[in-house]
Amino acid sequence: MKKLILYHKGDAAAVNIMEKLKRFLEEDRKLEERVKIISSDSSILYLDENPKLIEEIKTKNYEICIVPSKHKSKAGMKTLSCHPPGNFSIAEYGGSDKTLGVVNSIYLTEALLMLKKYNSQADYDVCFECTHHGPTSLEIPVIFIEIGSSEAEWKNDIAANTVARVIKGLLDMKTLQKDERISCIGFGGGHYCRKFSKIIESEKFALGHICPKYHLKNLNHELIKQMVEKTLPKPKIALLDKKGLGSEKRRILELLENFDLESIML
Repeated sequence: MKKLILYHKGDAAAVNIMEKLKRFLEEDRKLEERVKIISSDSSILYLDENPKLIEEIKTKNYEICIVPSKHKSKAGMKTLSCHPPGNFSIAEYGGSDKTLGVVNSIYLTEALLMLKKYNSQADYDVCFECTHHGPTSLEIPVIFIEIGSSEAEWKNDIAANTVARVIKGLLDMKTLQKDERISCIGFGGGHYCRKFSKIIESEKFALGHICPKYHLKNLNHELIKQMVEKTLPKPKIALLDKKGLGSEKRRILELLENFDLESIML
């Protein structure tokens, strides 16, 4: 089953990453045969507005869609991050309101572990980001792997090479051991998911969708149902950032009682 790499030709970080990745693929023709690369003239966040490309992707049986991308933030942090797409509220940056994309928790977690392994720049923060932005209409797992947060970082060849190595590693993954890591969904904490990013180093958890503290107020049964149904493999555990739940803690725990999930406080 082929894997898809989808990127925006106007994204400086994505272009930089793809230049490095294509060199890796030229050195490994067998790996090159297992991947389909599609470049887009418009931002991947707004892919749902391109029905022709969506339909083209849906007609193929891709195992996963990997999106190399830039990350922007007002804080200007230097970051290497990965996350699933989806909106817990109004869709401000692509996708549909209160709709999540599909994510494979094993791939997402392996992406972060490899980012940590290959990163050689001490001033870069390596982490999960919570679920956010589009697209949300693809029916295959999607993960974004990003360099942040300014043009200087997007054009940083060391950072781009790191992400390219990670994507190559994900392309090279053949058979995923279902019991190797326990699939989970996460609740609470900030946008950069510090606690969840750390716990995977010591525990056999694999994170799928993560709802941050600032969106907990929007959570209802339907959204948690999407978090469960659109995280593959099917999650068995709800991880909760104990100090990052705020006043929503009791309500979230009550909602989780309706699902076949073990709740673990971190």
